[in-house]
Amino acid sequence: MSAWVIQNPGTRPVLVKEDIAIFLPHEWGHALSQHGLLDCTVGEMADIKEFWKQVSNEDPKLYKNPVLKENRENYMPFVLHADKGPHAKQDSLHTISMYSLIAQARRLGVDESSFMLCAIPNSCLVTTKKCKDLSLANVEPTMDTIGKVLAWSFKAWFAGLHPFTDAFGHPLLQDRLAKAGQRICQNGMRCIIWALPADCEHNSVEYGLPNYNSNSPCMRCKCNRSDTPWNDFNHNADWRSKPYTKQEVHDEPMTSHWVLSIPGVNHWTFAYDFMHCADLGFSSASVANVFYDVVYKHLPGRKRSEKIAQLLDLVHQAYDDLGITEGRISKLALSHFCDADAPHQHYPDLMHSATKAKQTAYLVPVCLKLCEKFNDGSDYCMWRHKCLKHLCNLCKISEEADLSFTHEEFRQYDSNVHKFLQYYNKLSYHSYSLDNARVGHFQWGQIPKMHFLCHISEDAQFLNPRAVWAYPGEHLVGNATKLAAACLAGLQPYQVPNTICKKYQIGKHLQFQQQA
Repeated sequence: MSAWVIQNPGTRPVLVKEDIAIFLPHEWGHALSQHGLLDCTVGEMADIKEFWKQVSNEDPKLYKNPVLKENRENYMPFVLHADKGPHAKQDSLHTISMYSLIAQARRLGVDESSFMLCAIPNSCLVTTKKCKDLSLANVEPTMDTIGKVLAWSFKAWFAGLHPFTDAFGHPLLQDRLAKAGQRICQNGMRCIIWALPADCEHNSVEYGLPNYNSNSPCMRCKCNRSDTPWNDFNHNADWRSKPYTKQEVHDEPMTSHWVLSIPGVNHWTFAYDFMHCADLGFSSASVANVFYDVVYKHLPGRKRSEKIAQLLDLVHQAYDDLGITEGRISKLALSHFCDADAPHQHYPDLMHSATKAKQTAYLVPVCLKLCEKFNDGSDYCMWRHKCLKHLCNLCKISEEADLSFTHEEFRQYDSNVHKFLQYYNKLSYHSYSLDNARVGHFQWGQIPKMHFLCHISEDAQFLNPRAVWAYPGEHLVGNATKLAAACLAGLQPYQVPNTICKKYQIGKHLQFQQQA
């Protein structure tokens, strides 16, 4: 496809229109169908039937959804993920991918069930802001053009038939024109985007949804940082009575992003992602606070290095006791969980360059063991233990449940969410009430991701949060950055996507040969 990109000949950036390689969703579906690979990569038609049986008519994603006019048992639910990963020294790679919800439920391999749509260096992307800052002509942003093409492809797969014209109404090339009007998948499978999980920054910067640091940080309710505080987690909190209604966001969408032009996508398709909210949010903070307590409040001795070495030994012992064999941390430093220069003046949190999201998830039950070991019977230790216990419980419920929760599973999940927040709040207020000069004042800091957990729990009555977390999408972002690292020699940034797509296509071909 052709789109405007930025070239940098010498020191003066210029706008040029170039061909950018992307993968089309409906062509992925067609290729998988032609080679008999749908069942082992996205799921079977029987799986779709079972999925729609579990979908509640109360699910807001169904509000005025065009799928209601169709035979839902033909529609495979997909997750669309987008994020940026590191690229070159001072660049990032905008990667969009898709994967099947059914594949998640059946726990198919991420590499087998995820499909790249595009991977484009940020430095060549045209944006309205860049055009203004660089005094360039105001042309259509690169991702808007790519978005129109992807939306056109998703529309075709939603309809189930190969299109007659391209995304801009032009006649198709001969090879695609020959397929026009024919079924995309031989078994009649169609595609609907059922979830759009992303990190908080992507939600605001790319999708145009409320910024998590703004006065009104939430896309689901009218909470704020003043008279309707987001960090009120009581059952009678004001924000609970001020949700955005289905009609409100239908009539006045919060964003004009191109994803809303895909049939079946609405405001409720945007999902708060458990990976980014928990493992890179409040779970990370909880683990860091427990580590902080062990080093500064529980272990004897004066040398921090010795106490941190003891802490690492305790962590490894807990791994062994719990039977955790993967995602183990092998080293630990003070700077990994708090500010090494001013540890008592900043809130503890894990350094994510040292501790990955999945490692944090495995550290939550480890920290519960530490809370059990270092419990002196005080209110603080009791609250800390219950806080970690309920966090472990809600993670375990999600991990062990199917694609959708039973009524009892949802009740237990929601209960543990509220109890986790209740005890985290107690710890936060306790730490805040201490004298500023005392150790422990800056602990258990509250973050908007804790509020978003309440909405994750609301959504859990319709779909297991594990089903739409961003781990598969982030895995593909990592794969894309590795491919991009092999595509740098002598290439302008706008040329990188073509090489990435060729390498990815070869890799998928070899993978499919093994599966066929």
